[in-house]
Amino acid sequence: QPISSLTDGHLIAVEALTRFDVEPVRAPDVWFLAAHHAGRGADLELAAIEAAIEGAVDLPENVELWLNLSPMTVAHPRLRALLDMCDERKIALELSEHEIVADYDVLVERLVRVRQAGVQIAVDDAGAGFASLRHIVNLAPDITKLDISLTQDLASSQVRRALGEAMIAFVHLMDGLLVVEVIETVADLTAWAALGADAVQG
Repeated sequence: QPISSLTDGHLIAVEALTRFDVEPVRAPDVWFLAAHHAGRGADLELAAIEAAIEGAVDLPENVELWLNLSPMTVAHPRLRALLDMCDERKIALELSEHEIVADYDVLVERLVRVRQAGVQIAVDDAGAGFASLRHIVNLAPDITKLDISLTQDLASSQVRRALGEAMIAFVHLMDGLLVVEVIETVADLTAWAALGADAVQG
């Protein structure tokens, strides 16, 4: 799924999304949860990342590849080898906010090693799930992606607009990039661009 700049509209990245073409028909998060319960969650996440990297070979070199994984998979020994497959392409790892982080100190330490390899860290679905602002404060991500629950109908809500302005200022003070997700109307697109959001995914 493309992520485009709100400054000039150019394509800056694509997020690799997993879909399962098997029976029974289930949403991707259900399959990943089932894999975690079976003790194969990391294996499935890494298989999805490998497929995404292989599928991105035809993308222009200046387009970044954003990949999803859970905090528990950050330390997996196979992750670094997969990221090395990307050569010069810029990578961001989107950490799901739908999982409780038991120890932020341990996670931050692991992310330091990932960042030293030139990989960006993104917080996905910010504003949904377990951690919300605490997640962002502890991880200081390079990229913050606002959840659909906060991004839509901005033009018609003073409360949402005020929150949007605050989030943009907060992320920019961390020298981060703020991405608004699931923008589907011209009104929302125009409103977020006027507020100063950096990029849009929709």
